[in-house]
Amino acid sequence: MNPQQEQAAVPHPAAGGTEPRSAAKHRARAEALVQLAVLMAAWILISSWALIFPADVEVEQARLNEALVGMGAFLAAVRRRHHPFGRLPAAALTLGLGVWLVVAPFVVGYGQSGSNDIARVNDVVSGALLALIAAASLVLARRHGTEGQRSADGASGSSR
Repeated sequence: MNPQQEQAAVPHPAAGGTEPRSAAKHRARAEALVQLAVLMAAWILISSWALIFPADVEVEQARLNEALVGMGAFLAAVRRRHHPFGRLPAAALTLGLGVWLVVAPFVVGYGQSGSNDIARVNDVVSGALLALIAAASLVLARRHGTEGQRSADGASGSSR
């Protein structure tokens, strides 16, 4: 390997070989987005208990919604953690969950009363951030050139 090739290649974490510097940058960005998705999912899971919501039926709907969305987003992010580019359906699911969390207070109706403003604001902001992270992850994966048809790291050596 000549000196120019050495500068343009960095160690590849999974294969023990090297990968182009641009691929390493994409991988680092994808991993950072996955970590942000894990943190957002964790916040969504604990937020309805960490924030003080008034006790009523609407709040129970909000808590159930946040728990389900948080668990789904957390599982999808953990799945993507090991293959940041190879699990596009998980990123698309995370995007859908984020969008749902934004519209849920209005569709389900738990954000309609003034006493539940904090639940509505928390869901809209958390959902928007989760959707933004997932959209950025999808864009990055698309730029990286994977469409979910090949696995991350070239794990399968066969071509179609």
